[in-house]
Amino acid sequence: MDNHQSYLKNRFPKVISLMVIGLLLAMELTGFVSAGREGNEEDLASEVTAVQETIAQWIFKDKGENGVFPATGGVYQTASSIRDVGTNTDAYTYEPSENSVRNQGWHEGTGTKYWLATLSTQGFEGIFLSSQQTSSSTGPRDFKVQYSIDQQEWTDVAGGNLVLAQNNFNCSNNSCKLTNLVLPAGTNNQNVLYIRWVVNSTKSVSGGTVSSSGSSRIKDVVIKGTRSSGEPGDTPTLEVSKTPASGAADVSLNAEITVKFNKAISLDSGYQVEITENNVPFNNISASLLGQDSVKVSHPNFTAGKTYKVTIPKELVKGTTDGRSLENDITWSFKTKSPDTGNKTPTLLNMTFNGDPKTSIAFDWYTAETVRGTVVQVVEASNAGGSEFPEQLATSYEGSSTVIETLMTSGDRSSKKYKKFASHKLIASGLMPGTKYIYRAGNGDADGWSEAGSFTTDKADNQDFHFLYVTDTQGSSKSNFDLWQDTFKRAIEKPVDPKFVLLTGDLTDDGDLEQLWQWFLGVPKKEFANVPFAPIIGNHEIEDYPNNNFYNHFNLPKDVGTGAHDGSVYAFEYGDALFMQINSQYEGEVKPYKADIQFTKQLEWMRNQVAKTDKKWKFVSMHKGAYSSGDNASAESDRVEFYRKYLIPVFDELGVDMVFEGHDHMYMRSFQMLNNVPIKNVITDEQGNVLNPKGTVYLMGNSAASKFYAINPDADTFFAAKNDQPNKKMFVDVSITNDVLKFTSYTAVKDKPLAVYDAYSIKRTDVKPGIVENPSAVRQSGNRAVLSWKAPTNSPDPVRGYRIYEKNDKVSTNWSVYVPTVSGQTSYSYTLNGIDSAKAYNFVIKAVGTRNNSLPAEVGIQ
Repeated sequence: MDNHQSYLKNRFPKVISLMVIGLLLAMELTGFVSAGREGNEEDLASEVTAVQETIAQWIFKDKGENGVFPATGGVYQTASSIRDVGTNTDAYTYEPSENSVRNQGWHEGTGTKYWLATLSTQGFEGIFLSSQQTSSSTGPRDFKVQYSIDQQEWTDVAGGNLVLAQNNFNCSNNSCKLTNLVLPAGTNNQNVLYIRWVVNSTKSVSGGTVSSSGSSRIKDVVIKGTRSSGEPGDTPTLEVSKTPASGAADVSLNAEITVKFNKAISLDSGYQVEITENNVPFNNISASLLGQDSVKVSHPNFTAGKTYKVTIPKELVKGTTDGRSLENDITWSFKTKSPDTGNKTPTLLNMTFNGDPKTSIAFDWYTAETVRGTVVQVVEASNAGGSEFPEQLATSYEGSSTVIETLMTSGDRSSKKYKKFASHKLIASGLMPGTKYIYRAGNGDADGWSEAGSFTTDKADNQDFHFLYVTDTQGSSKSNFDLWQDTFKRAIEKPVDPKFVLLTGDLTDDGDLEQLWQWFLGVPKKEFANVPFAPIIGNHEIEDYPNNNFYNHFNLPKDVGTGAHDGSVYAFEYGDALFMQINSQYEGEVKPYKADIQFTKQLEWMRNQVAKTDKKWKFVSMHKGAYSSGDNASAESDRVEFYRKYLIPVFDELGVDMVFEGHDHMYMRSFQMLNNVPIKNVITDEQGNVLNPKGTVYLMGNSAASKFYAINPDADTFFAAKNDQPNKKMFVDVSITNDVLKFTSYTAVKDKPLAVYDAYSIKRTDVKPGIVENPSAVRQSGNRAVLSWKAPTNSPDPVRGYRIYEKNDKVSTNWSVYVPTVSGQTSYSYTLNGIDSAKAYNFVIKAVGTRNNSLPAEVGIQ
């Protein structure tokens, strides 16, 4: 017997007796009941129904509005809502398969962070509560239920302690569920009642400590009671939401203060809103109606770095039609953003590759919108000494700046409040290969320089080198990015001298919000100032709220002819390797075939890049991959199927050695994959290197911060050689020598030693095939050209095909063609239609070996 049944038995014994009699009659006199007692059965049902009614319920249907979820049913539906207090409302998501809502930011939340239900129980007694909860592995395990009538004094509810399971509402002993929990008599007949599910410890579901990105979900909240009087009273006048949120930080100095209510309201001019800072009243405050159901509080600009308390007296606000005032004063606090420390000095400074890494490096930084000068001074490190920057020895470069507008926080979305910055871009070129430089950036004024940073150009000849691969730093609070900085710092402190760091998407949780970019780039500013960066765009950068912050923050090629988001598709060569970064926001359908034009254009671009390169090793980096056992991949099964049918074959054709993925926040290393089939029988040498394998290895490196996803137990893992969730932040050290590609994956738990988690290496002894013979090009009929050639004689590596491209992209942007070999055939030709009769063309033909291109053979037509 549950709590509800026990309560009914004690309070309504007659009703219980009737229920039992009715059940016996139903079981033993079925024919009689169905034929002659139909009316009495209805009467009994009515009597039982009258005992209990739903006061408010939440079967969640969407993400809510600014973190507020109105009730979806019940007598007091219009007066009831659920929201969170103390967590990060920017991270709300809705899970339609289970009608639950999810939020992050529960760390350090014992007694201060909670789900809060606001409702009325006026005219009801015998209140019962039901709900279900679950958390991610790093989300909170322990909650308890409390109630209050004023949000000042909270009372524990007996039997209200909850122990949650990981991503599962079907917990052991139903410890994560409340089923008709009897609430104390103090909850009866209240004009306003507050119920909260409050974090009760720092323990996470996995047994560690709750992290800032740990999430928790709630669903199926139902509050019931029995009428103690006739019809329910008037709907109470209740606050629904307010901005800035309670406990908000980094609030702008001219922030709009608003409170929304559950009905149309009027204001009593005899009462005033009060704003105080350290108990000192803030002057010149006024309140006015905003629409029919909201109050706007006007005020002078706040002072930076201060905490303000707002009090709206209960007598000020009344329902327009019923004249009903608030039950309690509305009081909350927030903190304004810290003072600016220098408008001229560059912030968010980072380096990327936008040119030849042997002779150039690209810079990007932000300043106040009025600072337009864009200057970088560069000097060889061997000529620098002491603490002063050697300006007299430096070479100066000038770039350009653009004023951009961006939202700072989620609260700015509805008000469309944008902040302006100057985005500065500059490329330092003409540098010496294989040389270490120090630099500083600024506007050219003596008081506008950044601290000195450093970089080293790629060597003229192919060199052995290391780089770092990380993924999904995706954070929504500064503490998330503190962990990212810890990973970054510890990774580059290893004595391997990484030449750059590559991050495969979801750099932040919401790419439209500049506050998150300031944490992502600003917290590890020292690391970014000294290690070039290769970012890849992810869905969290642009999917929910389209914006251009990714391109604004990084100096990357804007458009390489694919039509994808600015800066999201680019390539560079380093050492003996080609790195191609693509945008996985584009896909298509398998039956019938249909593809986004940007997807098709990226395939053309990759083919063109591989045709032109003479590098041995080939890498692709993307966010959403084709191989994963996470929930994202399972939910996106159509995209995965499309990629496996139309993207993977292109990787096979191009001889891609390795694909870096992200998106599912878990660790996965595939087998060597060819034609979507795992190659499990491989040959290794004495050092454990996999020798000359076919196919491509795919790697997903979990998360470099703190957001980890569970493995889907129903996923098909035919592709996975290693597939796990260590629930630890990670980075991967990748090294390339002439013959060996090796990567070592590390866990990087804060304040604990680095630990090797996985390692894999490939040794390739294949060589370039021979150069094609007797190449020729003949123009026919003005707009047609016929290219012909012969297979190389005695090629040192088997030839599997030929790649052709025009040296200066005159045929069309990213044009190239691949011609497969035919067994026994030695003479080949290719007819190209639609060329311009007035243009001269220079075609390049290369033989394609096991993986490498041959030396080029050039032919031209006038």
